[in-house]
Amino acid sequence: IHEINQIKRIDYRRKTLISSFFFNLVTFPIDTTKIRLQVQGQFTKSTLRENTYSGMFHTFSKIIKEEGFQNLYRGFNSIDSIFSKKNILKS
Repeated sequence: IHEINQIKRIDYRRKTLISSFFFNLVTFPIDTTKIRLQVQGQFTKSTLRENTYSGMFHTFSKIIKEEGFQNLYRGFNSIDSIFSKKNILKS
């Protein structure tokens, strides 16, 4: 019985890692877009950032057009590993 519980726990952790990865894969570009909207118009060192975005869809399409699709996932590896570790530790 103890071995069965051990197998179930390992299986649960594996499924948690996989679901966490795919959740982050889908939501990361949305978060990137939201952050770009939030930081526009703020001061950076000595200059004011321009308001270059007018909404979520505009920001999303402008990032893809000007910087490439891959920039929506800049920093994804580090954030995904953090969330994955948190989910494992919770179980």
